[in-house]
Amino acid sequence: MLIPESIIEEIASRLSIVGIVGGYVRLERKGGRYWGLCPFHNEKTPSFTILPDGRGFYCFGCQKGGSIYTFLQEIENISFPEAAEMLAEKAGISLPKSEDGKAENRRKALVELHTRVAGSFHYILKNVEQASEARRYLDKRGIPSEAIDTFQLGFAPVDRKWLHRFLKERSYSAEFLKESGLFSQRYPEMPLFSNRIMFPIHNARGETIAFGGRAFGENQPKYINSPETTLFSKGRNLYGLHIALPDGRKNRTFIVAEGYMDVLAFHLAGISNCVAPLGTALTEEQVLTLKRYAETLIFAFDGDGAGISAAEKGAAVCEKVGIECRVALLPEGSDPAEIVESLGIQELQKLTKSHINGFTFIVQNAIKGFNTSEASGKEKAVRHTLPLLSEVQSEVRREGYIHELADALEVDPKSIQSDISQLNVDSRWRTGPEEKLERAERISNDLFLMLAVALNRYLFREIRKSLSADDLSDSRAKNLFITLEDAYRNDEESFEALLMRIEDEELKKLLIEKAALAEFSINQEKIIRDGVFRIRERSIKNRIGTLERVIREKERVQGHFHDIKNLLEEKMFLDAELEKIRGHNI
Repeated sequence: MLIPESIIEEIASRLSIVGIVGGYVRLERKGGRYWGLCPFHNEKTPSFTILPDGRGFYCFGCQKGGSIYTFLQEIENISFPEAAEMLAEKAGISLPKSEDGKAENRRKALVELHTRVAGSFHYILKNVEQASEARRYLDKRGIPSEAIDTFQLGFAPVDRKWLHRFLKERSYSAEFLKESGLFSQRYPEMPLFSNRIMFPIHNARGETIAFGGRAFGENQPKYINSPETTLFSKGRNLYGLHIALPDGRKNRTFIVAEGYMDVLAFHLAGISNCVAPLGTALTEEQVLTLKRYAETLIFAFDGDGAGISAAEKGAAVCEKVGIECRVALLPEGSDPAEIVESLGIQELQKLTKSHINGFTFIVQNAIKGFNTSEASGKEKAVRHTLPLLSEVQSEVRREGYIHELADALEVDPKSIQSDISQLNVDSRWRTGPEEKLERAERISNDLFLMLAVALNRYLFREIRKSLSADDLSDSRAKNLFITLEDAYRNDEESFEALLMRIEDEELKKLLIEKAALAEFSINQEKIIRDGVFRIRERSIKNRIGTLERVIREKERVQGHFHDIKNLLEEKMFLDAELEKIRGHNI
């Protein structure tokens, strides 16, 4: 949905960013601005702030920042149009429906399609004879009718032509069905799912966005998922999140299991705050999504080698994101669904309560896996813990982990710290003022000027009379000038609209950082005027140098008197301009 800049600006002007952010972050006013603990990374001291003029937010810890729209996109894991819709509703503004809304209308149509297909699959599973074998399988696995309804389980028919025919009869176009993710790209009428038990996948708002299909009997592969689409990303979405959210929010905790059937097993055990990744290792994006609602994740993966490895990798991701990680110790070779089937619901409830810290889990596995009575085994055990140690966000926490590992291995903590340093996994813990200085030094005079102009847009009208993009030698400064020129020509004045125009994420981050620091809020006109003078002086000097070189070349050849005269006149004019600039008299 392409929303006019005037409406974007009006929505932002009607709302208080403090009010919107305050719904997610506890803000306190200190030193003339609002501060709070960053919701995007783990911290003890508030480094998250509202920009002085209320145009956006910035975190000095993780460098995440942006407008009121960006905040809502990040915290709710939604698209810009979705954020705009939410904010427009709060502001009491109706968004226009036009040709520009085609993309959003397309998205809604895809959601409606998936919702319809999920309903059809569910009906078939519950009522149609050809799904009888699937019903027997679920009954054998202990899945009652209530759970089938809650998770809207379904059945994809054996007939591979049925789904395309069913949807075409309901006026869906072939092109639309091809992009839905429900059919083969090579054979557009062939569905991806047939003769499978279907697990609809929902986003956090409960919209059906994809499917997982489980084979039963001898069919292979065992599980397949919908491909990546405009609705669905395996690395961002989680199975069961829409059902797990109420309890997850209430208890500030989520159970993370391995697959669909495991989520159902926990639900049957009365544990409804359970989710699962979608056929991939737990990703940073998925953990960030859960962190928005909770403080702790409890991993309940299979007790086999693959499950242990997944839990260890997941613990490292949790440390990086800054959320507490615990691991439930399940019996080797058993997953939650099998535990419910063989030992009963009470046993799964009991096992889930016996969780330990993620790092402790890794240390215990290292001691089991290596002969730590020997020096080489101790060294291997230390190396085994490095993926997690290198991601710990708190130095106090990291030191605690090192002492825990040292006690387990019966070695001096200093020797572990020394080994870590030699392996260079803690390089980012040694970054400080020097690194920040190097970053600052990489900002050219050209970019410094254009950042100042971007944060004082009212001056751009005059600046563009003295400078052009060609006067700038820094490519990022050039791009920012062109972006400001485009915004100026389209009468776009808001900070939100400018941020949306900037495609370079690093440049956008830098601009927000400068806004948060209020670096150009004092003497901004002098800073910008001096910057323009410097660049104009450089540009004129370069042009004079070029003219002098061309004049010398033409003087060596007869017949260029008229050309030389014109070049000398231009040089004289530029010499005069240079003198004016040096005297700041333009």
